[in-house]
Amino acid sequence: MKTAQEKLNFYAARHARQRQRAENSPQDQAASFFASVYGQYVEEAEDERIIEQRARAGELIELRFMGERANGRLPLRALLDAVDPFERGMAHAAHRLHTGETARQPVQSVRDLLGLEFAGLEHGSTRVLVLGDSRADLTGVNLFEATATQVFRFLNAKGDDFYDAADAIGGQAARCIDDLLKETSGYGMTLEMSCQRDLLPWLSWRGTTDEIDRVRRLIETTQEPEVYEETLEGVVAALSDVGSITLCIGDEKRRVRFPLKLIKQAQQLTIAQPAKLRVLTSRYYDSVFKRDVYKHTLIG
Repeated sequence: MKTAQEKLNFYAARHARQRQRAENSPQDQAASFFASVYGQYVEEAEDERIIEQRARAGELIELRFMGERANGRLPLRALLDAVDPFERGMAHAAHRLHTGETARQPVQSVRDLLGLEFAGLEHGSTRVLVLGDSRADLTGVNLFEATATQVFRFLNAKGDDFYDAADAIGGQAARCIDDLLKETSGYGMTLEMSCQRDLLPWLSWRGTTDEIDRVRRLIETTQEPEVYEETLEGVVAALSDVGSITLCIGDEKRRVRFPLKLIKQAQQLTIAQPAKLRVLTSRYYDSVFKRDVYKHTLIG
């Protein structure tokens, strides 16, 4: 199978030849016709090349819907009902990761940084292509990359990791993802999501019927946490480039997530040095194991 660049070169060469023929023989209607046809092929191949290039850069998320109603085509209503909560979920997750807060509506500046665009539909069941903006901001942070990583982590999370993943993207994003899965299964479909990246591990989630049910049960049984401010004092044990600080408090280790807007403040901390952090603590109740689960977010 030819790459997009190979197809572009192939069609561009033929377009140039047919255009030259048409210029040399103005009465040659066939040459004019094929020059026009190959010109359209060149435009399509160029669009495909750009998408292929951005996919390698980790800017493309593919949603592949499968089922009797997604055999190469998809009812328009089903497409809208599924893609809308996906966009809202990504935006809410980005808002949470960027600001450390949840909101009824993500601010437009966050949506602009995320840069989601509908890139088209592909055959093979029904594949919806969504592009994001992988350019880093002034602090060196790539919000689309961070958001995609956390959303896929949430979908794949099991056990104790689920509460951490849910807290990372926030309750609003989790509910939007639940809506996406509800609409998908409601139309009798399953869903595979992927984000292929050349320089980073690929992201993927295979949403079989059982897997969709598993994620939805976890979301539905997770109650809204009790949220309060407190100050944690301890010794910095680790700083992670994925947005977290590990603080030793006596014999206990606490993981504090920091929003991307506070990355400069977090970078001022030093390993093995004391730190006093003002945090927002979320206390979740694990109804399965009958226990409280605490998650912390840096607020200043």
